[in-house]
Amino acid sequence: MQVYFAIYFLCPIFVAMEKIALIFERVMLALLVVLCSQSVTYSAAWTQGRGDKQLILTVSGYKSSDYYDDNYDSQSSGQDFSKLEINPFFEYGLTDDFTVGISPTLQSLVFKTGQGDTKVYDFRQCGVIGVSDDSEITTQILEIEAFARYKLLDKNNFVLSAQSLVKSPCILHSEGNFAIVDATTDVEIRALAGYGFKWAPDFLDDDTKPFAGQYHFANIEVAYRKRPSRFADQVKIDSTIGLRYKSDLLFLGQLFTVISTEKEVVEQTDFFSREEGYSSAKLQLSAIQQLTKKSSIQVGLFKDMWGRNAGNGAGVLVSLWYGF
Repeated sequence: MQVYFAIYFLCPIFVAMEKIALIFERVMLALLVVLCSQSVTYSAAWTQGRGDKQLILTVSGYKSSDYYDDNYDSQSSGQDFSKLEINPFFEYGLTDDFTVGISPTLQSLVFKTGQGDTKVYDFRQCGVIGVSDDSEITTQILEIEAFARYKLLDKNNFVLSAQSLVKSPCILHSEGNFAIVDATTDVEIRALAGYGFKWAPDFLDDDTKPFAGQYHFANIEVAYRKRPSRFADQVKIDSTIGLRYKSDLLFLGQLFTVISTEKEVVEQTDFFSREEGYSSAKLQLSAIQQLTKKSSIQVGLFKDMWGRNAGNGAGVLVSLWYGF
């Protein structure tokens, strides 16, 4: 009964999202510089102060027509794959050392192909979607991640934290039908390390001094995600360098890596089963401009740089940050 109630309640959300997707898709895809990998909301080792809250609303779009094969070589996929993603990310400081948060994700995916049946890998555990010849399929996906981050060490500008995360099953809306993919959850354990520093480049003019006198940071995270049933577990390694050009402008360079710990069933019939391993590395470059004392805007590009049995494309993101 609870499952059917949830589906009934979410119907208007998916219908509204489909309409929003039609508007945003043209805008976001027009901004693409190159032809994806999922956008990832950035969170570092630092925790929120007691009672502090942060909301990050991210809208991203990407497009891909290539993929990395089992030999890590880029190939044409024979299809156009585009995605619009809306991700509100919220975290709250219960204490100075303990932060909790939630990150729901709404996705609208469009698959177009004219060269036979193809498969699309989905690292978010929402299944592999088959696309028939000369067809177009639009799918909406809803999932929710909840996390808790605890600061273990804070000394001499170095921070070490541990984070646990639980991800809900995916709810799919495709071709007018709803489906809950594997009514089980992902569980993730993550270690986060961050270091803040000042940097005054010698090659810059003394009268200009961009970056000089500003606080910059480096962050690295290692995670293990346990996934149920036929989905392979994942190891994630994420790294970030943040360079503050001036007090209200921050540049971010980030690398997000996902590696399956074993092969995963990607196709199952009554006669055979096909298994493949996968990996993906995405580079993301962005800038965060402070607008007011409490709000900022982030604009960035991301591109798949390397992979195995994974998409090869690129996209853009726009985020609004608000602290309160």
